[in-house]
Amino acid sequence: VGSPPRTRSRTIPRWQIADGIRKRQRRPPKGLESPSTGSEVVISYIAYNAAGDGFSFTEGDHVEHRVGSDLDGLPASTIESALLSMKRGERAAFFIQPHRAFGGQGYKDLLPPDATVCYDITLEEVRYSEPIGFWVDRHQGNPGKFPLAEKTIVTTGATLTGPPPRSEAHLKLEVIPSTPGPQLEPTWLSFHILQGETCELLDCLALTMKRAEVAIVTVHDAGLLEHPGESGLAGYATTPLRLRVEMASFSKAIDPKFMDNEEKLKASSELREYGSTYFKRGTVRCAAKCYELAEAAVSGVLVAEAQELERLAVLNLSACWNKLGEFRDALRCAKQVLTHDPSHTKALWRAAEAALGAGEPEQAEGYAKRLQRLEPENQAVVGMLGRIRKVVVGRKEKEHGAAARML
Repeated sequence: VGSPPRTRSRTIPRWQIADGIRKRQRRPPKGLESPSTGSEVVISYIAYNAAGDGFSFTEGDHVEHRVGSDLDGLPASTIESALLSMKRGERAAFFIQPHRAFGGQGYKDLLPPDATVCYDITLEEVRYSEPIGFWVDRHQGNPGKFPLAEKTIVTTGATLTGPPPRSEAHLKLEVIPSTPGPQLEPTWLSFHILQGETCELLDCLALTMKRAEVAIVTVHDAGLLEHPGESGLAGYATTPLRLRVEMASFSKAIDPKFMDNEEKLKASSELREYGSTYFKRGTVRCAAKCYELAEAAVSGVLVAEAQELERLAVLNLSACWNKLGEFRDALRCAKQVLTHDPSHTKALWRAAEAALGAGEPEQAEGYAKRLQRLEPENQAVVGMLGRIRKVVVGRKEKEHGAAARML
């Protein structure tokens, strides 16, 4: 229990951000990151009766909160409206009418019924969750739904792109204990990406991070930490394991524009091999990163071998996007290959898969029919065409039903 913080001036205006909620900014934000529904934030707050004696009835310091859930009895829609109006580092007071706060019940014995309350909130951190790339392909269970490792971004990076393969990354690692208590001593680790110098988790994680980015990484599979040498995570075989990771810096690999054609061909071929290795392991996002770089390495090189390597990298990218459910990107890559080779069977298959996943069954049927003309005995193609036709027929029946109801 404590008294609310005072402002230097009472002339700062309040503005209404939602029905029954008015906001007064006490400190401007330190960053541009703002939360969205479902994202995780860290907040500090103190709440008091706006018309009372000035003492708080609830407070919290560095509380982890998911936007869209209630906060210690304050309705989820109310605290969500407040947080969505804020940016990282901002502090603001929110004056909340009774019907958006605790109504006629009050708060325990500390707040009377039908009271207008004030929540003084500081948005300490905004965290963004995204998969690293390890999925349940390597796990016994529910395919495609359980990530073996995932990261939540605490601080966005200072660069637009992350490190390329083979560059040297410098990470700061901190193991967060699963039980309350002091965190373990931070560890500094340097390694060359995709050179077998560290465990699979850190190798792939480094590809997904940008300079100065800070993230909380949750590991559900101890196999990702295995490495015969010194990886910086030796001895942490218990999962789930939570790490706080900072990408301090990374060196840039040699820019392809400074390579001769032979070096570009070699770099593209090596990057495709890295991508294939990651794809087989189930680290699909890292595989996609490698294939993108393999394509870029030979882009604009006007020799047959380079053009073939570029098409193979794009075709591999299409498989990655299909696997990740990014069907529009998968279709774009497949079409790129078909522009140069209209009879490429793998590209036709992936284009049909992508078009069906993107909700374009008629387009998918066209690609599947072209593939069937090339491989009439292929039973997998026959099965795919059957699935597509069912979707096409179901859509037409739904459209006819809707038209009939309008008459």
